[in-house]
Amino acid sequence: MNPTDDADRDAVESVDFNEIEWQFNENVGAFLAQVRHMNQQKIPALMKALSVSKKTYLEMEKGKRQYRMHIIAWWSFVMGLSPLHILAQSDYFGHLPIGDYRNIRQIKLALLLQRVPSTVAMDALQRLIDDCPRNIHRDIDRSMHISIDEMEDARRFLYSADYYSMIADAMRRFIDQNGLTRREFADFLKVTQRTVRRILNGEVALNYSYYARFYLSTGVYPLKVVEEPAYMRVRLKLEQRFFLINDLIAGYGSQPERLDDALLELGDQPVDAYWRSLFTQP
Repeated sequence: MNPTDDADRDAVESVDFNEIEWQFNENVGAFLAQVRHMNQQKIPALMKALSVSKKTYLEMEKGKRQYRMHIIAWWSFVMGLSPLHILAQSDYFGHLPIGDYRNIRQIKLALLLQRVPSTVAMDALQRLIDDCPRNIHRDIDRSMHISIDEMEDARRFLYSADYYSMIADAMRRFIDQNGLTRREFADFLKVTQRTVRRILNGEVALNYSYYARFYLSTGVYPLKVVEEPAYMRVRLKLEQRFFLINDLIAGYGSQPERLDDALLELGDQPVDAYWRSLFTQP
């Protein structure tokens, strides 16, 4: 997509970004609260995991705060989810092929697999494959295991200046490749030139609302701008897990109660020590 096309410019001009972002924040907040309740967690646990204040977290769940990209990315990894689960909460992103990320059984199974020790998770997946009413022609892949070191590497990257510097580099490349001035780029995002300057300098913790504005204004899928191996290793392993989960959900389509029984059994397993530490250690 060429962002300088008149038709595209007219389409962007007709969009009420404020309305999109208000609804998006409300939906994401409700989803954060839903996941917390599904994990039977209290607010102080999430405050520790995300390194945020009580006021900030409460505003996040209420949809009253713009969501910082690095916080949402780390929240997704901790929960065993994908940033696409966040995007799937908004109808704005309905044109993307992410409808499966709204499936409640998929979300529940992903949460349970993340919170138990890796060996328990892999064994549970293998049993689900073996007992599946329909042959899904899939085998368990041990590469789905995410190590503690990989999680910690991802956390260090997401909470560092490098994360926003990488996004800033991607924005600068886009501006250069499309022959835009900073003023024109600010006009597309409907933000001030000062905000663009801070984004391009890596000085501002980008809000998820800018994701929506950037995608709508440019046609560039925003999650693709993050290429750091520390981030991509965890992200791709989680996506690989989701593909298997989706195949299993389809395979159990004729007998969903059997899948529900397996979820209950997995929910009774002891919680992994490292995963628990994410919510208890400052």
